[in-house]
Amino acid sequence: MVPVINLHPDDLPPELRDRFIVIPGCGCWVYLGAWTSGNGYSKIGYQGETWMAHRLVFHLLVAPICKVLHLDHRTCKARWCCAPYHVEPVFPVINTRRGRAVLYTPTREECAALA
Repeated sequence: MVPVINLHPDDLPPELRDRFIVIPGCGCWVYLGAWTSGNGYSKIGYQGETWMAHRLVFHLLVAPICKVLHLDHRTCKARWCCAPYHVEPVFPVINTRRGRAVLYTPTREECAALA
C-alpha cells in the first residue's frame, strides 16, 4: 500500500493535478471545481463517471473503496477536504457515530453485500 501521509495532488493523474490545492497548515486538499452535492461534498467527473471528489482521490492514490463504506473525515471533519490522509474507510454506522451526519439507512443491495 502507498504511504498515505506523503501523498500530494501532484501524484494524481495529469488531468486532475491542477484541480486541487493544498491548504498550508492543515493539509486539507480542496477541489477547485464548483460542482457540489449540496451537502458540502464536492463532486467531480472523471473518465465518464461522477465521483465524490474525496472518494476519487482515495480510490486513485490509496485503494478502491467498497461502495458500502463511507470515508470518515477523521482528521479535519471538513466535508470538502479530499486529502487521503484525512479520511478513513468505515461502515456508515461508525461514520454516523463519530460525526454529525444524519442517520443512514443502507439499501437492500448494500445489506445483502454485508451478509
